[in-house]
Amino acid sequence: MDPGGWLDAPAEGSHTLLDLRFRPRMNIYVDEYDHEASFIMATELSNQTGKWWYFDTDSLDYSIDMADRTVAKGTINLNESSPTEANFSLNGITPRFDPYEVKLTAVASSPKSNTSYIYISQFYYLPLQNSTGSTVRLDSLYGGISPYSTDHGRWINLFPYAYYVNWGGWLEDSLSNLEEYANLGYNLLHFVPEGGSTPFNVTTLNNYLDRCDELGLWVMYDMRWTYQNESLVTEQVNMLKTRKSLLLWYTGDEPDGAVDPQDATQKSGDHIRSLDPYHPISLCLNCYNYYYEAYSSGADILLSDVYPVGINATFSTVWNTTCNATYGDCGCDDCEGKWEDISVRLDRFAQYDKWLERSIPKTLWGVPQAFGEESYWPRYPTSDEEILMNTLSINHNAKAIVMWTFPTHADIANTTGLFAKALSADTVTDYLTGANAEKVTASGVDRVDVAQWTLSSSGTSLISVVYLGDEDTFDTVRIPLLNPMSVMTIWGKAEWILNGDEGLVKEGLTKNEVSIIFVESGSASGEGEYHGKPLGDEESLDDN
Repeated sequence: MDPGGWLDAPAEGSHTLLDLRFRPRMNIYVDEYDHEASFIMATELSNQTGKWWYFDTDSLDYSIDMADRTVAKGTINLNESSPTEANFSLNGITPRFDPYEVKLTAVASSPKSNTSYIYISQFYYLPLQNSTGSTVRLDSLYGGISPYSTDHGRWINLFPYAYYVNWGGWLEDSLSNLEEYANLGYNLLHFVPEGGSTPFNVTTLNNYLDRCDELGLWVMYDMRWTYQNESLVTEQVNMLKTRKSLLLWYTGDEPDGAVDPQDATQKSGDHIRSLDPYHPISLCLNCYNYYYEAYSSGADILLSDVYPVGINATFSTVWNTTCNATYGDCGCDDCEGKWEDISVRLDRFAQYDKWLERSIPKTLWGVPQAFGEESYWPRYPTSDEEILMNTLSINHNAKAIVMWTFPTHADIANTTGLFAKALSADTVTDYLTGANAEKVTASGVDRVDVAQWTLSSSGTSLISVVYLGDEDTFDTVRIPLLNPMSVMTIWGKAEWILNGDEGLVKEGLTKNEVSIIFVESGSASGEGEYHGKPLGDEESLDDN
């Protein structure tokens, strides 16, 4: 039986379409914290999505109107690969809780006619909070999450790296367990509530949150059991929304897999925003393609929990049935039991947003598997496999990692603790949150996944290499790079060299090998510019 809910690609037509996505760069701007704002206009010519296009011109003249004034004008170059960003001053715009309606008028000109394309968006310019609680926003251009730091007087870049942590049976047993977790280097705590209408003892919860405030440990608050109950959501949000350590809310945990009402996440998300517009909302989807539009609509951030380690992808060892696109449960929906299941799912979620013509794409976070010896999963991942799954998610634009679940095996906890320290270094975080991952095609070895992040202000790129092969290889892998000058290893074996026109080169790769590298590039004159202080080869955190 076909369960329905499958999202198909839009039909390809014979006409060219202008696909223009218009949105504020940040999901919120805040009085006193922000004096300027910007809008993003991402364009491409398509034969699947968008509005009819029949011009020879390669540009559009635009104007943006909001609050009874024109706030920005300019030109969109359709040949540019990067979106156009229009900056404007917030001077004279009144902060308020209701969004401003914004109109973009983009005009295409030809010798025969002018045509205007109209797009509408919403803009949030909020009053300053009347509390000492946190204020957190999302960047719709690169997907990063940024809390405002009153100590530094600016929004700070954050790459959350964490686990779902068992509350009952471990964390609530002792505050020393919270200290143990924080000391490993994780910067976010997602504690998993027990069921029922009262998932936490309020006194105990507040004692833990007080300690999180003191430790500077961010909190992802989980309402999986109560998110469909408006009164319980109201009670929890009003109790916690002014907390210093609150980073974001978490509502549905696999609502698609549980077949929750399809409007449940949207209703919950709208209600939470009415109570607290200062923190993003997240949820985790379990299915490959099951009513994606409905279940994803209630969140700003989507988590993807693909667990391929040790599964039988074609026959359910739990239910003794086959598994295919419409039947059976093998612990990983529409998976093949390969590492690529992780990257395919993240890429598909991004593709679905394009098909749905969402002007604001969902920010994606990864949920790698850190458990085993239960149900569909006969074994735990090794520590090397854990880092592989983490990094593969990051390579495919996951802007945070929240592993399931803690406590885990000691070797996994210790290795991911080291990895947390590598990712949380300011320089690494700036690249992961200040750019999108760009795919780089390696040669010489199959199943090598490579991503590159480059900041416009820097002559240096962050390169991440993940080897997905099932066995060691002695073949040479080559990664093409433009005019590389020097290489510094942040994670992995410090054996990469620069070899002229071949770019970045390494002789052989071990099974599950991961490397994270800074590569400094030069200009045509051979002069390069480098910003930041990444670890040198001799300081690689995983030089094994």
